[in-house]
Amino acid sequence: MKTRKPEKIIYLITDLRIGGAQRVLSNILPHLDRRKFDPIVVCLFAGEGPIAEEITKTGIPVIDLQMMNKIDVFAVWRFYKLLNREKPSILHSALFHANILSRVVGRLAKVPVIITWRHNINLGNDLREWVKKATSKLDDCVIVVSNAVKEREINASGANNKKVIVVYNGIDTSLYRKLNNGERRKGRNLWGIPENTYLIGSVGRLHFQKGYEILLHAFKRIKRIIPNAWLMIVGEGELRKYLEETAQNLEISDYVVFTGTVTHISEILGILDVFVLSSRWEGFPLVILEAMASQLPVVATCVGGVPEIISNNHTGYLIQPNSVDDIVNMLTKIYQDINLADRIAKAGREKIKSEFDVIQIADQIQNLYTDLLNSRQ
Repeated sequence: MKTRKPEKIIYLITDLRIGGAQRVLSNILPHLDRRKFDPIVVCLFAGEGPIAEEITKTGIPVIDLQMMNKIDVFAVWRFYKLLNREKPSILHSALFHANILSRVVGRLAKVPVIITWRHNINLGNDLREWVKKATSKLDDCVIVVSNAVKEREINASGANNKKVIVVYNGIDTSLYRKLNNGERRKGRNLWGIPENTYLIGSVGRLHFQKGYEILLHAFKRIKRIIPNAWLMIVGEGELRKYLEETAQNLEISDYVVFTGTVTHISEILGILDVFVLSSRWEGFPLVILEAMASQLPVVATCVGGVPEIISNNHTGYLIQPNSVDDIVNMLTKIYQDINLADRIAKAGREKIKSEFDVIQIADQIQNLYTDLLNSRQ
């Protein structure tokens, strides 16, 4: 009996810098059934770094189109030639610029199945939403990471309900755990954080979306209530200088650690006492899954897909965005009731293990691939 060749998939992503969409992709790829699917990852630019290394270690090639700017026609032509050469059965893209290029160039190259991936409620501006709507008929399916993002996608683009499929983000839950006291002490020493500190942490790009200035103002008040409190903000971005200056102006900079880019998030989460997400908007934040899997009590703004992860007062706490009072009140509550914090943290970890393990998510995506391919036959 003749063995059927694996279906070739090209994953197109805007860049491979450290970010939520990039990490979701790198989480899923090792769990693809290589007997059925033959993946190649292509990025428009920034094709070097930890994410690319993770992908290539699995034996999946990474191709950087080295796009110089948004109208680099030579990079677009290189992508078109790549599609004609590789002849993929599926083109699956993520992030705005890659999604638009995938729709247009993928159709010109006659790729049988085109899938775009929407990770966030807010694409950045109204022009992007208009461009996405204008090209919405060029793909076969839109994967969205939460029901909240699905509602936004349908309302903004007018896409058919059946075409927009919710597939939650997933993580390898085995990589995250509660550290013992010795491990926590060693990890904190690396960052110059005292042993007896109550360590509050947040992870994400230093961008307006994440609401870090709200968190800093809340921390100033927390410091009065919890004198041994420290704050760790993990990530890099355009607002770093502004946030550092804000911490100085609030006279809390001696107790706030800006780590910059950190590759192994699990090691940071393991040294925290509590995790805070202060975002103004989200799609389905991967870091919430990671924090809960690390058995941390989580306080998060009730935005986007966050309520689809956290059951309020059971697996975490939901608060309103832009509210200093809410952050202060919830962090104080968790600090003052150790048993409650522990119960919330354990329930959160169990929820992530049972519902958001990456193996389950990868299976959902592969089943979707198979259904779409079968519908073309």
